[in-house]
Amino acid sequence: QVYRIKEGRLFTITDRRVQQIVYEVGVSAGIPLVGSKKIHPHHFRHSHCVAWVRENQTMEGLRTLQQRVGHASINTTAHYLQFAARQQEEIVKRLFTK
Repeated sequence: QVYRIKEGRLFTITDRRVQQIVYEVGVSAGIPLVGSKKIHPHHFRHSHCVAWVRENQTMEGLRTLQQRVGHASINTTAHYLQFAARQQEEIVKRLFTK
């Protein structure tokens, strides 16, 4: 049900309720955990950032991601580069290790 915008919200749903919904859907889908943590809405943001840097490994791509997610510092955004580097190492190991 849509309500009038109150305190910058279009729907009367709290952040906590969104967390609960995401967790409930994750449990229903058989993925209650991401690593050792309960599935949480922030995992979507994190996944987006990791996928972005894997596909856009340039300074321009990193700056675009910084703007998309609203990081004040490029250093915060650069944190996600480590996940792209890990993926490359894993691919090389799989390709050349028997």
